[in-house]
Amino acid sequence: MPGAAYHYVRSNASAGAQVAKVASVVPKNVPVIPDVEENSGTIGLTREFVAKLRAAGFVVPLLYLPQWYWKKIGSPSLAGLPPLWSSRYPDNIAGTIGDEFADVPASHWQGYGGLPVALLQFTSSAIGSWKGKVDANAYRGTRAQLASLLAGKPREDGMGASETALLKRILAVVVESQRRFTIGMASAQKQLATLVAGEAKDLTAEQVERIVSGTVEDAAAKSTAELQRTMAEIDAELDRLQEGQQP
Repeated sequence: MPGAAYHYVRSNASAGAQVAKVASVVPKNVPVIPDVEENSGTIGLTREFVAKLRAAGFVVPLLYLPQWYWKKIGSPSLAGLPPLWSSRYPDNIAGTIGDEFADVPASHWQGYGGLPVALLQFTSSAIGSWKGKVDANAYRGTRAQLASLLAGKPREDGMGASETALLKRILAVVVESQRRFTIGMASAQKQLATLVAGEAKDLTAEQVERIVSGTVEDAAAKSTAELQRTMAEIDAELDRLQEGQQP
């Protein structure tokens, strides 16, 4: 199972002293994640600590820096630092991991300071078969990708090749659907109206409109069914990707 060491950065000690402390207890082959929050000082201390960790031979794959603390220290640029391990909770109500994660809005995954959110702590009140409440975190990727991230090798584009191909397919489906439901349907309606009016002159305008609408709705229903089948296939591929399997 992927893992890493965790160090709470404190403003009452120098970066060098804290790195020396880390080096005295953490092997060089174990990644180190700085925890920057209350009493961690300025971003300058964080930058120095990360630089000295790297110089000492440690991999620093993530930076635990909650958005509330980032704002408290003036919302500085975080350029050049590791990807964010953020913590934002939709609420403080105890619940199962699944229930708590279901409450997480997409906005909680938005980065800040110029860095992306790679890992999200979404609750400190998860309950289950264990005793008491615990923190719960989410990573949007496979276990292999998480291991790669902790090894200091994050995906440059934030996606693997399989995910990129899948997103391109989703985009193609959306574009095709839009084409069918706008240009295609408008053209079909016009052509059908001309045909019905020409071959059944005894029909009233209202009857023609009903026939046209029914035909177009039927075509739309068939197109929707095809789209739903395609999206079901995409959902299955997403499930396989989440489990780290090849399509």
